[in-house]
Amino acid sequence: MHLQKLILFVCRGNIHRSVVAELLARKLLVANGHPDVEVGSRGLQWYMGEPPRHPNLMHYPSAWEGSREALAEREVDVSRHIARRLELEDMERADAVIVMDQELLRDSPTSVLNLFPSYGEKTHLFSELIDKIQDVEDRGEYASTSEYRAAVEEIESTLVSGLPRLLLWVGEGVP
Repeated sequence: MHLQKLILFVCRGNIHRSVVAELLARKLLVANGHPDVEVGSRGLQWYMGEPPRHPNLMHYPSAWEGSREALAEREVDVSRHIARRLELEDMERADAVIVMDQELLRDSPTSVLNLFPSYGEKTHLFSELIDKIQDVEDRGEYASTSEYRAAVEEIESTLVSGLPRLLLWVGEGVP
């Protein structure tokens, strides 16, 4: 039995939103005295037809430079990330599964809750960290550099404000 707590962030391809959340959450948890909480990310795109074309956002068009720059400014290196598919074993192992938008959470046939209905109690919408119901928009490949930078800032702000709830979701916080 594995006793280390695990948080998984999930987005469509595991190349941008969930990866940014994973890397920023890991840094935030370490900085706040929780280095033993494991953080990962996964994608659902494989269930929607095919895997992403590239392993991570380092290989995508120049507009994605906004995310790369914003992460580098925060001393976060994304270059070693390889996109991974969410599997049943991940759902079993994770203490909290945090999905970046409502479509991927529950609103499509290939959503987390439709693929893995037994794990609803530990599956959350990312914005619930700050008591909201809203999506972290999937910018796709054709958004502007400033839109990608804004995504990093939105994810970071939500994580910082939502850290107490994140810790509760994995049994590390005080109710």
